Amino acid sequence: MTVSYWQRAEEFLGRRFEVAVVGGGIAGVSAALELSRRGVDVCLLERHGLASGASGRNAGFLMRGVAESYAAAAERYGREAAAELWRWTEANLAALRGEGIGTLPGYAERGSTLVAFDDGEAGDFERSAVMLRADGFEFELIDAPPRDPDSLWSSSLARLALRNPHDAVCSPVEMVEMLASGLGTSVCVQTHTEVTAIEDRGTDGVALETSRGWVRADRVMVCANAWTSALVPRLRGMIEPKRGQMIQVAAAGAALHDAYYANRGNEYFRQVAPGKFIFGGWRRAEPAGEAGLTDGVRAEVQDRLFELARRILGDGASRGGGWGGAMAFTANHLPIVGPMNAHGRVWVCGGFTGHGMSMGFITARAAVREMLGDPRELPGAVMSPADLA
Repeated sequence: MTVSYWQRAEEFLGRRFEVAVVGGGIAGVSAALELSRRGVDVCLLERHGLASGASGRNAGFLMRGVAESYAAAAERYGREAAAELWRWTEANLAALRGEGIGTLPGYAERGSTLVAFDDGEAGDFERSAVMLRADGFEFELIDAPPRDPDSLWSSSLARLALRNPHDAVCSPVEMVEMLASGLGTSVCVQTHTEVTAIEDRGTDGVALETSRGWVRADRVMVCANAWTSALVPRLRGMIEPKRGQMIQVAAAGAALHDAYYANRGNEYFRQVAPGKFIFGGWRRAEPAGEAGLTDGVRAEVQDRLFELARRILGDGASRGGGWGGAMAFTANHLPIVGPMNAHGRVWVCGGFTGHGMSMGFITARAAVREMLGDPRELPGAVMSPADLA
């Protein structure tokens, strides 16, 4: 989006804020909430409506973990770091429960089950089980169909499953709206206000060019996730936007009792109502076509998702609408959080690599606390921009 001369000429809110937050998704709203609770004068800027991006377009999994398996995470980050990340995601759900997420209509206590479709991934689960047990985590290793009929197990696709018994699901839109309801009138919330550029003006703070004019603040927290590198050019190539796609499917008589994360996390699916299901993933069908910021759909990916749904739910499954959402990926699959330079006027909290539901709330909260001078409390594997210099 471009901005005209007339829009550039005005400071449309008429005053300067202590902190501006860019992005009205999980991270941005969570950051604004923590800032308001700390008594900070804050303005939240969102290009469309709250939860209009990936925060309102995902499957609503509140699951433990940040990788395809605990063994994979231990290999990628180290054993101690993997344990720290698993506990961090457990703490995220506990914190959301403390905020009242359990009262939302779309919330349900539901285990998350990682499903292996091949022997190689099944081996990862067996190794994960040994590590999880040794590190004190609760889990279930499932190698036989459950007592209650479940369409996944009836399909014979699953070789082995690793279940997180204390996870949950929700409507992500309801979750963001719940957090936003706590902002109160002290927070200046400006939706349909696209930030197009950020200027660090030194001791004069920061200036944010928007589609409605300029906004001034002492500091800015960029929680734009997939749009982060467009606003903070130094992060280009470090936070990369990639689209995820989903599809709605109806199948009378079918049932999925857990939230399923299958095939090394490439596909994920769950039941959302009697006879109604959502399936997501299959970016690998056309990886190059899934790069970028679009939220449209591609027929090949949608067809693959429906094919998977039919294999699981049966030939009687019928296809509903599909949608996409732009996510943000980093090299180590974890967000980048911290100040862009020693002056600390521009901060970022983004690049959740599809795990914003699992860790976005307390990660944004921790980012704000660090911005306000508290010790850094993020897991050690979460990098700051300084680590990438």
